[in-house]
Amino acid sequence: MTVNRPAPILTKARVLTLVTSILVALGAGTNYVFSAYAPQLAARLKISHTQLNVVALAGNFGVYSTGPGWGRLADKRGPKIPIFSAGVLLLLGYMGIRLFYVIGVAEDETFSTWKMCILVVLGIMTGAGSNGGLTGAMNATAKSFPDRRRATATGVVISGFGLSAFFFSTIAHVIFPGDTSSFLLVLSIGTALPMVLGFFFVRIVPYQDKHLFSAEAAGSPDNSSPTQDGSRTPLLAEDGVEGISVRLTPSRSHSNSHEDASALGLAQASSQHLYDNEPLVDIHGKKMFLDPDYIVLFILFSALSGTGLMYINNIGSIAQVLYAHGNDNYDEAAAAQLQATQVSVISVFNFSGRVLIGLLSDHVKTKMHRQRSYCLILVAAGFLLSQIAASFVTQEEDLWKASLILGISYGGMFGLLPTVIFEWFGSGHFSENWGFLSLAPVVGGNILSLAFGENLDAHEPKDDGLLSVRSGVGAHSDCKLGRECYVGTLHLTTGLCAVALGMTVWTAYRDQKKRGRKEGPHDRVI
Repeated sequence: MTVNRPAPILTKARVLTLVTSILVALGAGTNYVFSAYAPQLAARLKISHTQLNVVALAGNFGVYSTGPGWGRLADKRGPKIPIFSAGVLLLLGYMGIRLFYVIGVAEDETFSTWKMCILVVLGIMTGAGSNGGLTGAMNATAKSFPDRRRATATGVVISGFGLSAFFFSTIAHVIFPGDTSSFLLVLSIGTALPMVLGFFFVRIVPYQDKHLFSAEAAGSPDNSSPTQDGSRTPLLAEDGVEGISVRLTPSRSHSNSHEDASALGLAQASSQHLYDNEPLVDIHGKKMFLDPDYIVLFILFSALSGTGLMYINNIGSIAQVLYAHGNDNYDEAAAAQLQATQVSVISVFNFSGRVLIGLLSDHVKTKMHRQRSYCLILVAAGFLLSQIAASFVTQEEDLWKASLILGISYGGMFGLLPTVIFEWFGSGHFSENWGFLSLAPVVGGNILSLAFGENLDAHEPKDDGLLSVRSGVGAHSDCKLGRECYVGTLHLTTGLCAVALGMTVWTAYRDQKKRGRKEGPHDRVI
């Protein structure tokens, strides 16, 4: 019997795919940078907080509603088409938004409905492009790395998505401080270029860890004698079990039947062990929609991602409200810097959360012998803490604390759920399944973001319902009540996150009971 060493993971082709996928993800995460230019865009176009949230939600809708389509395309045709399409959509989308900003609205005019519709379409394009790039990168990464390193690899890639807002906002405010037009130009070109690289270098590099079992007859002159038909019999062809195969040599005499039987028994035991401990799951389509696991994940994802999107889309407005409260010397440059700081904090810790959750979930699975879904409890607890912290912030200099907690929790959620989907529903339709789950933020994000916008508008002076325009370059809310302008929405999200936390505890317990019994701590394939 011969057993080969596991195949190396970090080959040149796989490393190239991983590095380029990170760059693609870095260019795909600019949906989170919206708050860095949103108030300035609103001022130029004379639109209300509710309208501004509609524009933000257009980007979110583009990201999450296109998930099933991008996923199906990536599963069937590979990552190149989604990545190329992403580059085109991002370039055109941001160029169009920049054109609206440059033209602006005359003093005696209002932003017309048809222009608003075009702006919404452009937002959808940027969101769709973002998801196309990320889907292609994630598809290639998830299908190129084995189970024991998959969460870490996908976590690193998706962390680039989380770091994108920090990367682009830093460039814009260091090189083009206060110049929103140049910022949008950077977004246009800077998001398209990584997609060009991805089109050429991102590809699936299948991992095959071949453990070879062979039984030899006594006196056989050739230790590598093939089977009677000269073939090797694959026991498991699914990517999830990493190409394990068995080879048996037929007996040449009755005296060797015992050795042959032992080798056959070893091979059969190995095969049965793999089937018992890493079943070939392939759940998709209607079957997945009716699966209780999918329903629970959809509800959790909707509540938590909706909370995150509400906060991320409106952090610029929150920062400006706190800055303006009791401040008679409103400084546009200082307010813009405060916006950028909050965006950067969220982005950096969004990135950190995506990396850390991959490492943590791999440790929980391989070392602690628990299901990765236990990490959902930490994620939900983080969301709850962030909303409690934000609801008590009264000074703008303290807002970073809530932004930090929200960022790391949001990143952890998006770093963890793709791997959970991979494990629960299989690899065959991974991108498609993840795409359908990604519809959840459309539900939660729309409801909570619009609630925030309407709440803030309701606390402003009853004039024309428009944002204040100061010096023609910036805007802030006319509400002078500080946190009272928006805290009602944070009370809503706090309650929602508390319910979600309870659901994650139940989900982890149910998952361990359902799947953990199939995987004993001493017979797990890792």
